[in-house]
Amino acid sequence: MFELHGKEGNWYRIKMFSPNWRYVHRSLVQKAQYVHAVPNVVSVRRDIFQALVRAQNRADVKADETCPIQDKHGKPLSDNVRENLELMWLLTDRYKLHVMHTFEAQPPIHDIIIHEGIKKGW
Repeated sequence: MFELHGKEGNWYRIKMFSPNWRYVHRSLVQKAQYVHAVPNVVSVRRDIFQALVRAQNRADVKADETCPIQDKHGKPLSDNVRENLELMWLLTDRYKLHVMHTFEAQPPIHDIIIHEGIKKGW
């Protein structure tokens, strides 16, 4: 489940976890009503939060390995910054979506879990 943020031709614009819009062809979409279903058990929410943090760290590391923004001497590689960010955002969406599937949780609860985890220091 993802929140619909617009339609462009045959494509629906959705937001996943990164700040970028993602697009899904309308033939793959079914509209549904959704009420946020956050797990009731605190330990499950904490586990989801920790898995999301690991997913984000994994995306950051992989993007830095693939498109370094510094050379081995710490000198900035400004040409790689945009490429690094785009890859990191793509991997963020991929890895966090995998976490949500693993926990059988719907992506719209991502922000709720993240805010709770930060507030509680998980």
